[in-house]
Amino acid sequence: MIDIVDEIVLPGLSLSEFNSGLSEEVWTLLQFFPYTWRYRLYGHWKFGNTMRHPEVNIVRGKVLGRTKYVLKRLSKETVRVMGRQLGKLCHVHPITVFDYLLSQVQTFDNLIQPVVESLKFLTNLEFDILTYCIIEQLASPDKQQLKASDGKLSPWLQALATLVGAVYKKYNVELAGMLNYVMNQTKRVIQNMACIEGVAGATADQLEALGGGELLRQEAGSFTNARNKRASARLRDAVLAGDIAVGLCILIAQQRECVVYRESSRLPLKLVGEMVDQVRVLLFFNNTGMLQGMLNKLLCPATYSLLILGAR
Repeated sequence: MIDIVDEIVLPGLSLSEFNSGLSEEVWTLLQFFPYTWRYRLYGHWKFGNTMRHPEVNIVRGKVLGRTKYVLKRLSKETVRVMGRQLGKLCHVHPITVFDYLLSQVQTFDNLIQPVVESLKFLTNLEFDILTYCIIEQLASPDKQQLKASDGKLSPWLQALATLVGAVYKKYNVELAGMLNYVMNQTKRVIQNMACIEGVAGATADQLEALGGGELLRQEAGSFTNARNKRASARLRDAVLAGDIAVGLCILIAQQRECVVYRESSRLPLKLVGEMVDQVRVLLFFNNTGMLQGMLNKLLCPATYSLLILGAR
């Protein structure tokens, strides 16, 4: 079945004429595959199929040229018209569209909001491919995630993380692949979807609120993020699947020890301190942290105790 999808179905989708219905039909099959299998298929679609099927390579070139044309004209005022055009192009060869789109977003962060709004015309398959493309960008070995000058996040990573949080908050996208990547790499998706923030630069009122009860602490951590119950519920369901929540807590706790005792000898002292602070904010701050605060917020006390305390 995998070979049939790889050799016939996905290349055939690229040769169809803007068929969103066909894309949804393909997703009804692929949704039953593990995300690792799906991402392998997408990788073959991007690299292998263009070599084995010259027609697909020709289509890819046409889609790339049209994507550049559409994206130059994308703005808040033209979201609906240009979004439809992007959607049609994604029905043919979504990986080509997303690769170029993500490269532009990382360079011009003012494109983030129009791009997020324009994605409303995508199918479930294309949203899944978007996640694959985002992870591919995040994991690229050619990009520096931290600036060498001050150890802060690179602008491209900040822009991409903002896009990820906005997309996952607005649309019903499968989270398994991204959360498994997050479990090994980063935190910002959880922060944006769960409305749990760190307290760097907190006001006096926020600090005072953090000394109160659970409800008051939750409110203190959500002053700037609008609540989105549907996004929070989807995040809860995703982190509970496959013990991802426990794995996140364990790996983040281990990261602190790794930074202090293994990496500190080769990294600048300022960078080591900032990394340790990030881990503390994410996991340990105020005995709950962003991650545990999110779990406290989304789970009932009995489920939280069974999940977290039972793993100790």
